[in-house]
Amino acid sequence: MLFKVALACHYRIALNDKRTGFGVPEIKLGLLPGAGGTQRLVQKLSLPDALDLVLTGKEIKVKKAKSMGLVDDI
Repeated sequence: MLFKVALACHYRIALNDKRTGFGVPEIKLGLLPGAGGTQRLVQKLSLPDALDLVLTGKEIKVKKAKSMGLVDDI
């Protein structure tokens, strides 16, 4: 749920830690992300990148999120 709140913010700063990750893991349980997570991911990322996260439930790390434009600063 915190990731979807972060997507609603204008600026995102992430901690460069091995435990920090971004994704929608509820997909693995067969649930749809709530709080507009699917719509906001498509707005922030390219369509193929957003679909990859939404359809697989993968978690991306901080440096990749920064290169994709999901995080503004590390």
